Amino acid sequence: MSEVEPEKPTVFYDSECGVCSAIVRKAANRYSEVQFCPSTQLADTNKIERANREMLLTTDNSIIGGMDAVREILRTGGRFSRFIAIVLTFPIIRTGAHLFYRLVANNRPRISRWLHLKSETNPTQ
Repeated sequence: MSEVEPEKPTVFYDSECGVCSAIVRKAANRYSEVQFCPSTQLADTNKIERANREMLLTTDNSIIGGMDAVREILRTGGRFSRFIAIVLTFPIIRTGAHLFYRLVANNRPRISRWLHLKSETNPTQ
């Protein structure tokens, strides 16, 4: 998780969140076409606030968040990841995935405590 490379799609995430940090630690090795950066590297305060609520995937001309960002990240992975990305476009599965994402995102601190997940910025949590 280094400096932002403008040509690569970039995911901004809440590095103070144990769930987010754990997911990024796993994803950074698997999805090399995407770079992962803490939301604190964003210049726009509104985008920082949004990235602290949901993952943001930015490209040169767009910003998407939440489950849509997850689906786009999956599209950059191997065959199985790309298959899952396709499945996530089916209407009923897409709706369920969005609801699940919101449920997890809204309960990140609690889930982090339950699973003893450490954040990047505070590994002693």
